[in-house]
Amino acid sequence: MLPMDTSGQSVGVSVEESLGSLELLPHELDRSRLSAPVRRALEHILQHYWTGVTVQEMADLSGRTPFQLIRAFRRELDMTPHAFLIRVRVMRATAMLRCGEPIAGVAVDVGFVDQTHFARHFKRFHGRTPGQYLKRRAHVVEICDNA
Repeated sequence: MLPMDTSGQSVGVSVEESLGSLELLPHELDRSRLSAPVRRALEHILQHYWTGVTVQEMADLSGRTPFQLIRAFRRELDMTPHAFLIRVRVMRATAMLRCGEPIAGVAVDVGFVDQTHFARHFKRFHGRTPGQYLKRRAHVVEICDNA
């Protein structure tokens, strides 16, 4: 099941679409060289990013301990599973904001507990708050497929 935005539209993203996105993973990364446990954890994050995904869940799915999984993530992706989860949430939220979704609704739809938590991570990633980001993009018109 995919999360719904405030208008009842699905906000989920396919694993293939996300893994292919250069914004989520470094472009120089050869995805075929990822270990099976890391790929399973990535898939789980991409399919359930809006929920309370835990390292223990991912470790159980990948057949590793949480510590082994975190080490493998760092070695193969140069970030922790939690950092990747936050990155996925922020990137999905950015796409939703570009399509005109309200900031507070987007924050909850992508899995942040509140707008403040979302704004803190958004600012770390983009260098400005969601409101500042939208003001700078006010002149840009995006065509969004909300299907």
